[in-house]
Amino acid sequence: MKFFTTLFFICVFSISVKAQEAIHEVGVFLGTGAIQTDFGQRNDFFSSYGNNVISFSATHYIQFYSQELKVSDRYHWKKHFMLKSEINIFTRANFEHFGKYTEGSSVSAQKLSAMKGHASVMSIGVSAEYYLRSLYNDVLWNPFVTLGFKYSWYNNGLESDLGDWRTDITVLPGKYQTPNALNVGRGSTPTIALGAGTRLRLTSRLDLAGIFNWHIYFSDTVDGLQADVPENRNDEWMTNIQVGLIYDLRSSAKSKAYCF
Repeated sequence: MKFFTTLFFICVFSISVKAQEAIHEVGVFLGTGAIQTDFGQRNDFFSSYGNNVISFSATHYIQFYSQELKVSDRYHWKKHFMLKSEINIFTRANFEHFGKYTEGSSVSAQKLSAMKGHASVMSIGVSAEYYLRSLYNDVLWNPFVTLGFKYSWYNNGLESDLGDWRTDITVLPGKYQTPNALNVGRGSTPTIALGAGTRLRLTSRLDLAGIFNWHIYFSDTVDGLQADVPENRNDEWMTNIQVGLIYDLRSSAKSKAYCF
């Protein structure tokens, strides 16, 4: 964990030393996410999207800039790239088992229905955003794709309506009664983030942005469950949709001569 944290700050520092060649922006985003966990039935809609969270992000952007780039096609790719550092906070997600295996009056169905979980996640990382239209042009809207690396810290919990599983493990379904089937508490994991979105110019210094992200956690214990059974062997992942505002920190405003 210390290695990834150190790497993150090295990247930020390396970029910052060339601040005279960069444009800085800050942003805030709010949205909702759905976590795919070991709770529920695979390929069941409510198992995938019923376990949702509120998400918040604070972001900082760096755009490459120089007069040479503005008038030359050299390093053309720099005209389309931004680097983004961000903090993501996903509020407490409450997990339940959904699907046909929770229906009926069997003992197994009752134990699954009574089983509840929760988790909160915070991520810090750096992403690269590639914009389809040059950032040197004053355009009204500009779609982008993004790829990034993050490090995530999570805190999860587990309860049962049938009783305290810590004193009576039999209140849980059989597959969670085996050794090492549970990993409840705090943890951390590397995370890959893929996404796409767009910006819409509101004023000379303010953009409205929307983004869809797919977070892939390199861990199967974000939800606290890790039973060694086929239906529980996939790592957790999250889909996240956010809308936010991005503010340009330059002292001079952008041109208002928009191009569509």
